[in-house]
Amino acid sequence: MKVYIYICLFALFISCSRQKIKDNNNIMVSDTVYVIKQDISLISPKTDVNLDSIRQEILLSMKRLGLTESDTLKYQCDIYDISSQGAEVNAYYLQGKIVLSQINIYGEMGQTKIVYEFADNQIKVTEKDYQYEVEFMLVTDKDIKLIKDFSYTMNMEGIPLEKVDSNRVDVFQEFRQVVPFILR
Repeated sequence: MKVYIYICLFALFISCSRQKIKDNNNIMVSDTVYVIKQDISLISPKTDVNLDSIRQEILLSMKRLGLTESDTLKYQCDIYDISSQGAEVNAYYLQGKIVLSQINIYGEMGQTKIVYEFADNQIKVTEKDYQYEVEFMLVTDKDIKLIKDFSYTMNMEGIPLEKVDSNRVDVFQEFRQVVPFILR
């Protein structure tokens, strides 16, 4: 019986020692302890955006939570005036730099999900467009149909490095106005 208890305690210790953050697409963000800071409410539709103030607010939140640069931080905000139904951003930081961002743009007839993966002065972009099979207010997961899925690479200025679909949803300039890339 003691052996069974020791095995269970060991398994519990191992499972808690290395936690991982994964999104629905199984993209690993970090293999360190994850800490998520939700809703740093800095931006309202009526105010001008100042990236330095956003950066400072994120750094203050990290300090209040006792986080270091080796912890993964999730920063959430909205991008206004892109869609009547809203657009939300989840940006993940590690080592003081953005590593991943997910943008959800909601519309009356569907939604677009854009993932930016940052690496080596390039950004891998994955865009998925979905169409609603029912009225917007009644949508459930089973009522969403994938109609377009493609990927491409762009530079840090948002310029594609390869031929891209002319119907892509280009919100990179609006994104970079509300999300700092470096926290230092």
